[in-house]
Amino acid sequence: MDKLETSKLNLLQFPKTILGGALMGLANLVPGASGGTILLATGLYVRFIQALGNLSSFRFKVRDFIFLGVLSLAAIGTVLIAAKPIKLAILEQTMPMYSVFLGFTLGGLPLIWSEVKPASSTFFISLLIAFVLSTSLILGLPFSPPVTSGPYLLFLAGLVGAAAMVLPGLSGGYLVLLLGQYLPILSAIGEIGEVFMTPDSHVIERLIAPCLTLLPVGIGVLIGIVAVSRLLKFTLAKNPQASFGVLAGLVLGATVKLWPFQRVIEANNTALTFRHYFPEGFEIFIAVLLALGAFCLPLSISFLDKKNQTDT
Repeated sequence: MDKLETSKLNLLQFPKTILGGALMGLANLVPGASGGTILLATGLYVRFIQALGNLSSFRFKVRDFIFLGVLSLAAIGTVLIAAKPIKLAILEQTMPMYSVFLGFTLGGLPLIWSEVKPASSTFFISLLIAFVLSTSLILGLPFSPPVTSGPYLLFLAGLVGAAAMVLPGLSGGYLVLLLGQYLPILSAIGEIGEVFMTPDSHVIERLIAPCLTLLPVGIGVLIGIVAVSRLLKFTLAKNPQASFGVLAGLVLGATVKLWPFQRVIEANNTALTFRHYFPEGFEIFIAVLLALGAFCLPLSISFLDKKNQTDT
């Protein structure tokens, strides 16, 4: 467990935490991308789980509050600013968006490997089981989301979305999309962001409707994060080989939904429908270039982080 121990947060970690939070916020806006995978790729995942586990067990530490506060503010700020542009990008620039997230997701695998090597058979068996289950879930679910929205569905969307956000490889955005609540939630977030960007004398009135939409989502998110983080903290401490094997399998399974060559063929108030297509040569080149660049980013972050720790 020595590799799982994290040091106290210092000033050198703030840029990394802010970047991780911002990228996590972006990932949770994109169906198929995983906020947990982003934290894993930036080397913040175990620290995140430990901090959440401590707070949910009422073991309060100042460094946990600082770490989660910085991470959350970066994520929330990014979500408020980027909700509307991300919605448009998914509709109009699907290939570049998914190429980047595919590369970044795969970039987390070398970091998982560095935590478990030399890996035991437990790691590989856990990886295979998690990959099969994750892929079966993604490919086997019939895509027929509800055509309505309401407090119960919004609460459920927050619950499963938050649980998936904590688990690398599972996309909170994708599960919310399956429940038909993706566009209502994204629209409400976009409305709140627009209110703060263009304040007027009717700020309170303009905030009421989107806040009522997001209230059950927020309750579900809180319950989901607390429950899953406590479970993960326990399993990482008791059996790291099996735990990281499961995480690696979930990450690999997530790439199925991040196939870059797909288009939105239908978008209504609650659902997005994608269709795969055969790419042209130049599109393949651009997609590979973007994915490779994104793949190198988490490795670069990890390298710089280790260099900073060595220098200090």
